[in-house]
Amino acid sequence: MMDYTENFFESIEQRNAEFNSLYYGADYLRGLQVNNLLRVVKKLDFSFLMDAVRLKIANKKMSRYQKKRKTGGTVHKISTYQSYQRLKDKKIVIYTCIVGGYDGLKEPLLLFDNVEYICFTEDAASIRMAEHTKWTICQIPAAIAKKYDRTFSNRYIKMHPKELFPDADYAVYVDGNIGIQSFLGAYLIQTKAKTGVAIFSHSQRQCVYVEAKVCISRRKGRREAIEQQMQDYEKAGFPKNYGLYECTIIATDLSNTLSAELMEKWWQEFIRSKSCRDQLSLPYVMWKSGLKYTDIGLIGEKIFDDCRVTVYSH
Repeated sequence: MMDYTENFFESIEQRNAEFNSLYYGADYLRGLQVNNLLRVVKKLDFSFLMDAVRLKIANKKMSRYQKKRKTGGTVHKISTYQSYQRLKDKKIVIYTCIVGGYDGLKEPLLLFDNVEYICFTEDAASIRMAEHTKWTICQIPAAIAKKYDRTFSNRYIKMHPKELFPDADYAVYVDGNIGIQSFLGAYLIQTKAKTGVAIFSHSQRQCVYVEAKVCISRRKGRREAIEQQMQDYEKAGFPKNYGLYECTIIATDLSNTLSAELMEKWWQEFIRSKSCRDQLSLPYVMWKSGLKYTDIGLIGEKIFDDCRVTVYSH
């Protein structure tokens, strides 16, 4: 039986905090830009160059919408070790869904007796992993894969943890580009909020209408559908600056009945909008349900500053 100490968690997370500061640092980003330029020169990949230039222009244009104030919420009320002790008897599932080879599966650093790592994919045989991987690789259920395309299958998996893991106490969804470096129990403690759900605040913006402009500028999602979605929200009276969530990591208390209801409403609105941008629909669903922004547990203001995970590039 595994048993980790407080000093162990502190050491692991300090190391990862140092790694994150380098990985997200200016020197690394400059090196990445140089490598991208070399790629263009060596492979004459001018379409890549045009995309990079377009994205840079879009980012500069949208920088005026940068979030300037905190949206509330407390960052980790208890330490990793404290959450580890409190949740030892709970069954926890950490899961992801990788389709179309969009991300390479990231190996979790640690094993825990009460935590299972599950990866859903449309082709389990195509994910090549180390022989002793901590992940259980599962085929996306046929009923889901037959009904929806890759994008919608991915979101269905993301938004239905109660259906997928009926015997678990908690579930944590992570995008395929997330490296898990520690125990994620501190996220689960935040699900004590009214909804039984905990998510990071968006690190850059706090308004759905602004996020919609950014998505269009960066060619993320379907432009016509996004524009129609925002028109519908404005007509319904959805306010500006309600708040915005970073839907990269979602912790759920599966015993909270409201969590499953909220996720199902989110899924239905995601389908209805056809924009393929789930961040745009969740705040609206919260507001439409008569809930406050902070009725979802806010894990932190900036996911990139969290020492328990590393957010890699897609």
